Amino acid sequence: MSKVIREWTESCMIQADGSNLVDLSHDWHEKMPQPSFFPPMIQEPFDTLDKDGVMSFYNHLLESCGTHCEAPAHLLSGAPTIDKIPPSWLTGPAVVINAREKCDTNPDYKLNVKDLMNWESNHGRIPDHSWLIMYSGWAEKWETSAFFNIDKDGKDHYPGFNPAAMRWLVQNNRHIIGIATECMSPEGGSATRSSEQGEKRHLKARAKERNSTTKENSMVGMKARAGKMPFTPVRNELLPVWNTLVLSNLANVARLPETGAWIIVGVISFRGGSGGQARVFGILPDSV
Repeated sequence: MSKVIREWTESCMIQADGSNLVDLSHDWHEKMPQPSFFPPMIQEPFDTLDKDGVMSFYNHLLESCGTHCEAPAHLLSGAPTIDKIPPSWLTGPAVVINAREKCDTNPDYKLNVKDLMNWESNHGRIPDHSWLIMYSGWAEKWETSAFFNIDKDGKDHYPGFNPAAMRWLVQNNRHIIGIATECMSPEGGSATRSSEQGEKRHLKARAKERNSTTKENSMVGMKARAGKMPFTPVRNELLPVWNTLVLSNLANVARLPETGAWIIVGVISFRGGSGGQARVFGILPDSV
């Protein structure tokens, strides 16, 4: 264990009363924000206290809805599925890049190399085995129309990472565990995805959903998309080199300091799954 990581862990001991824990996850429910081409989450009562003496629900939901963790297998054949992720990958120091002001003025802002270098100028080298978290303030828009921020042409506008920033991490051997965002995708909204092929697929998926009025038809639309490579330049910079994880739809990132906090990811271990819903916690350092 490096000196930097050892000092970080020593300053992030969980208090007995849990007062330095931050819940970084949103609740899952049928009305939570999802892309229009996702099948809806359906929560059906299975047992009731009055009838059965216990309460339980049968939940239908896509792996990548709500706060979730994406495994490398989501995009890369032969890469680890979510059940094969070792526990050591699900915890690490939080490197928080504060892009809030930039995202307030530009919803299409992409975290770039300069942002990474500025963080290192202030806090030192990005430690290995860390989580790179973009703080955009977007969690405050959860459950509002501003979360996807869709324009009149049907394109959504929200912040993401710049592929060049991911390339910089690889080229300069900043070996992170994963990247994390308050938004639906680390790629940013469709309005800034310049690949014609990627755009066509995105729009095709939306068109399918518009014609799908039932759960069954939505699933048909999803199956029709299977096997097609989505336009994911951010993750494509990382996955060929490292088995990087992705956290999306985080909450309460505003409570994390730029350096010194620790992340714990509790993700559902679906066998052979490409990802799963995640309860994510931040441990604040003694100095906060």
